[in-house]
Amino acid sequence: MRILTGTSFGPCPGSEPNDSQPANPTIQDGAFGDEAISATLDRRMDGVYEDRTLACRDCGENFIFSAGEQRFFAEKGLVNTPQRCPNCRAIAKRARTGGPREYHAAICNACGNQAMVPFAPRTDRPVYCSSCFDKVRAGLIAPAAAPVQG
Repeated sequence: MRILTGTSFGPCPGSEPNDSQPANPTIQDGAFGDEAISATLDRRMDGVYEDRTLACRDCGENFIFSAGEQRFFAEKGLVNTPQRCPNCRAIAKRARTGGPREYHAAICNACGNQAMVPFAPRTDRPVYCSSCFDKVRAGLIAPAAAPVQG
């Protein structure tokens, strides 16, 4: 076994900088500075996105998928093109979220007035109008033990 001591390993052959060229031209010349990268990306984005006409899968009508929308989709990482026109998209969203709330009439267990509540009242739990609910929540009045029959 041979052990080398005191040996200096120099730079690889051909890696010495030349006097006519800087050691690292990409950094010293600023070829890959933030401004250059930003300008390159801006040019690439402007050239790639053009308004496209798409057909809605629900109603079959044509709609425009604008260059701005395409850029927005790309910035958010969305890779699929929209399948629905804006109107059908809004209808589908309303269908997913359940649409408007259904309100039910009930008798307030604290004051006896009629209250409109966004849930179906049950006979085993008290129901309050909005002002009495705030008072019960703040501890100003005691919660009702049994619902008022009416």
